[in-house]
Amino acid sequence: MTTPRSMTRRQWLAAPVPAAVPFAAMVAACGRAGEEGTPAKSAPPVTLLMLSDHSGADLDAQKALFARFTAEQPNVTFELSPNGPGQAARDRAKIMAQGGTPPDFWETTRAAFGDLLILNIIAPISEYITRDKIPFEKMFVPDHVDHITVQGKVYGWPIVISADALAYNKDLFDARGLPYPPANTADTTWTMERFLDTAQKLTKGDGQQFGFGGTRSGFDRLTDGTNWGQPPWDGKARCLFDSALWEQAEQFWVDCIYKWHIQPMAQEKPALAPPSGPFFFNGKTGMDVVFGVPPASVGFRWGLATLPFSGKGKNVAGRLGLHSLHMGQGKNKETVWQVFKWFRKRENAGAYPMTWGSPVSPLLDGGSDIAQAEYQRRFGVDPKAFQLTSLSARRSGWGLQSMVKFADYDPEIVKLYSALFANQLSVGEYGKQATPIMNQMIEESQKILPITGSKM
Repeated sequence: MTTPRSMTRRQWLAAPVPAAVPFAAMVAACGRAGEEGTPAKSAPPVTLLMLSDHSGADLDAQKALFARFTAEQPNVTFELSPNGPGQAARDRAKIMAQGGTPPDFWETTRAAFGDLLILNIIAPISEYITRDKIPFEKMFVPDHVDHITVQGKVYGWPIVISADALAYNKDLFDARGLPYPPANTADTTWTMERFLDTAQKLTKGDGQQFGFGGTRSGFDRLTDGTNWGQPPWDGKARCLFDSALWEQAEQFWVDCIYKWHIQPMAQEKPALAPPSGPFFFNGKTGMDVVFGVPPASVGFRWGLATLPFSGKGKNVAGRLGLHSLHMGQGKNKETVWQVFKWFRKRENAGAYPMTWGSPVSPLLDGGSDIAQAEYQRRFGVDPKAFQLTSLSARRSGWGLQSMVKFADYDPEIVKLYSALFANQLSVGEYGKQATPIMNQMIEESQKILPITGSKM
């Protein structure tokens, strides 16, 4: 008999997908779960295959973390398999599942996973949550729970949040005698008007120093209106790119380039780009939104603030990149579930995010404490602004990216958006052209797999 380990690639890809193992049979095969959410010590040895987007030091950190689970439960070991260059875990999971050898679990780094649900590649964990009486909705950032809940079923375990924060150059602020922006989403004085005034004072006008780097968020075309409290859609059926408030926002951002010139134009950026890392770390930028790790060496003092906001109510500026662990349709589901539950503990959940360079865990009640401390130890900067954003902003696109047809229509929006910021298309014309495209995408997607948008 040909086994998955000995199959050729052609045989593997052509092999039929086996029927799912019944839930009750898996529970019986794995033995009774322990009180602390770990596999019973009498359970047979299991090696779980996890697909990882990492390599190098980050992959080593993940291996070390899962080795802690094995130290507690020696019958469970892990094979962390790094993906190929340019290959996302979600795409590889799809290939493997369709080839008959589904991975045990993986981490998604994209908002969209509806196609995997339609193909029955992700196993829901709702029955496990109910069976083990897990207070799931109370444990995590609410929008993360909403993101992985589709038609009443939960399809993942929240594990990392990549949030936006506003980096600022303390040296440039001090040189102009300006107060630092706050790390406080409740500070109603930190408005878009004050942001503009500050950026203008930090801009020299010689093309060498700018108050703003031009990075608005980690997914700007679906986030631009949030600094004024405007979501990109109504959460049900209609895109809001042509709404008055969204158009006001886009005009503000365009004016940052061409009217106020507080950020460099496209042709000015190459000469100002840093050797590595986000644009902000060139030392010539007063403020810029960041969401990744800084370079290893930074030659100036800097800090992190929350994003400015001029809307009504709670500051929802920015976006959240929500990472979840997904369970595959393999034979080790019960053991995978015990691993997921292991991340209920703060010391375990808090150790995972920095393998992605993020100081934020979606686990509430101290879940981010370890990641926050590690970020500050490593980079010398207090990262609490990221965590504050995670508690106020919403997922990227407020659910639009979860639409099954989003990837099919998004390239059209990208072309229009690029033309807008190249000053080739007016704000009004952009809204007029982009909105019906998005509405068509929403309509088609909702017929296939209904998605509810983020709540205000």
